[in-house]
Amino acid sequence: MRFNFKTIKFTVLMLLATFQGLTLEASEDSGWAFFGDGGRAYKTMRADQREAQFRMQFVNTQNQGKFWDIVFGGDLGLLSYTKDKDHYLSLTVRGLSSARFKFQSESFNQHNTDYIGGLALGYRFGKMSTEAHLYHQSSHLGDEVQELGRQRIDYSRETFRWMLDYTQNGYRIYGGASHINRADPGELEGKFWGQLGLEKYFMVYSLPCFVVLDLQSREEHSWHINHNVQLGFDMGDWRRVIKRQRFVLEYYNGYSHMGQFYNTKEQNLSFGIGFDF
Repeated sequence: MRFNFKTIKFTVLMLLATFQGLTLEASEDSGWAFFGDGGRAYKTMRADQREAQFRMQFVNTQNQGKFWDIVFGGDLGLLSYTKDKDHYLSLTVRGLSSARFKFQSESFNQHNTDYIGGLALGYRFGKMSTEAHLYHQSSHLGDEVQELGRQRIDYSRETFRWMLDYTQNGYRIYGGASHINRADPGELEGKFWGQLGLEKYFMVYSLPCFVVLDLQSREEHSWHINHNVQLGFDMGDWRRVIKRQRFVLEYYNGYSHMGQFYNTKEQNLSFGIGFDF
């Protein structure tokens, strides 16, 4: 069975517009809530290029030219439970689309677009949190790239990911593993990969800054380690704005996260903005 992710994406966005902020059992301190706005229990991993967040970045690659990457994603809260400030459970529908465009081209050629969607169950307990995420991913090659001779592949997969993190004194360390349950091309099916990351938050005068390292190693690439390093700062007045935009300078070295280019190595330096919905 194939997923029509353009339809699914439209449906999710319509549901988000309809149910955002609708709480059937209102309780800010404790209890169950449906379609609430408490967000996900497991925080966004900022340097994971396939996280559900907003990212708009100018990318300068070593060999492939310059690109404009746009990622748009977030979580729709289905169910949550709050016991106290240290215990929070969330069940969300998570979706994102990630597109790459050729920066120096006559028509801003689209190279690739990936769609990812699924369910995420997270639980935060004190300084630790964990999440189980089951999702589908499909990847679609841009029409202009096909015309230039790039061979399209029928790329899709279903993956289960489990993550755990610990936060203390401005540091966050996280780790986990994923398993590809079904895949096309079939050579990816049954493969594992691991993920490890470290985030550090600090103040420079009155400016909230962060540095993040994300490492991913996949069986499909003989456990080659993909490195992603971010340095940035949060923008906006922290006294008035809860969810703020952030400026990011990023260096990546490893295999592409774009499904149609999953066997292509890339090394790039990028800068742009990010935001968590």
